[in-house]
Amino acid sequence: MKKRSLFLSTFVVLLAVLALLTASPVFAACGDPAGPGVDWSGCDKSGINVGSLDLSGAILVGTNLTGAYFGNANLTGAALTNAIVTNMNVFQTNFTNATLLGATGTPQSYGWATYDHTICPSGILSN
Repeated sequence: MKKRSLFLSTFVVLLAVLALLTASPVFAACGDPAGPGVDWSGCDKSGINVGSLDLSGAILVGTNLTGAYFGNANLTGAALTNAIVTNMNVFQTNFTNATLLGATGTPQSYGWATYDHTICPSGILSN
């Protein structure tokens, strides 16, 4: 009985060690190229030029986008919660179904941008 108990204890410990070694946390890869679904959470992307690119579904939570150029970009369904958008150029940018809750700063050149069912920084849903 002692051998069986020792075997089970050893087996459980080995499984736990294996689980710890194979589990890895998921972090935003700030060096990943711009594209649909990119996760730049918490990254410093100030001054980046991603104009006319498809960033639909991008995760930009807490990202510094100060002075970034997003003119004509597609940010449909993107998450910009708590992002810093000071002087971000969003001329003709599509924010349909995007979330900007808690975003701070004032973007520049936001003419012709599309805000359809967008959650604005204050929490108000656009029409």
